[in-house]
Amino acid sequence: MEKQRDIVARLENLESTTLELELNFKQKLDSLAELKQSLLQKAFSGELTAGKEVSNAIHNKEEVA
Repeated sequence: MEKQRDIVARLENLESTTLELELNFKQKLDSLAELKQSLLQKAFSGELTAGKEVSNAIHNKEEVA
């Protein structure tokens, strides 16, 4: 019986960790999608140049990853 309780506790811990990882992953995907939309909007509106904006965009992407 003790072994069963141990297994249940470990499984519950794994479930909790998995849910946390899933939430973190979804948040990162959302952030990347927002960044992509922002970059596309700037690119098509002519706001992106080979200067500071590109450097900032790359930096922001690295922070998300």
